[in-house]
Amino acid sequence: MRQASHSKGWSDEFAGAVPSTAMIPFRTDAPIYNITIGTLMLIVANMICFAVHGPIDDGHAWVLEFGVPPNPLEWLSSMFAHLGVAHLVGNMYFLGCFGLIVEGKLGLRRFLVLYLSIGLLSAALTQLLMWPMSGGGAVGASCAIMGLMAVCLVWAPQNEFTVFMILPTFFFARGFIFEMSILVYGVIYILWELSLIHI
Repeated sequence: MRQASHSKGWSDEFAGAVPSTAMIPFRTDAPIYNITIGTLMLIVANMICFAVHGPIDDGHAWVLEFGVPPNPLEWLSSMFAHLGVAHLVGNMYFLGCFGLIVEGKLGLRRFLVLYLSIGLLSAALTQLLMWPMSGGGAVGASCAIMGLMAVCLVWAPQNEFTVFMILPTFFFARGFIFEMSILVYGVIYILWELSLIHI
């Protein structure tokens, strides 16, 4: 979930938010017991919602508003709203990574219940804490994804992703394949989130 100021366009704040050096996990040694349909469903749902509402602007109906009484509809809508393409792509990228492991262990129903519960509860808590503020708001799936990451770090911190990394240089790009622990990958996600904070 990401907050934006009134003085700056929300989509502008995420220009270049996705790093140019891509690390794409394509395999994990963490035990996967179920087909991860729910993760794909959530990614598709977020993409459809973005196609419907487009880049979110200040005052949009899908925004989790601050300084207003709790609004359960906004708790849900804000989970599927994104500021721009970079915000959407970045969140869906990490949702795919962590959702693979959590849904692989829980199965479709329990995974969707967990994901939506984390997102709704975090949105409700955010709106309650920000009630004294006047104006502003937040959108995004980051809180729900952070919850999935926390579950991964509890269940499988020492398990690894096999990662394909594209490293751009001045003249060409090189590809590398290597192993990375889920713990390290989780730290990278946290750093990516912190890089989006504008003070």
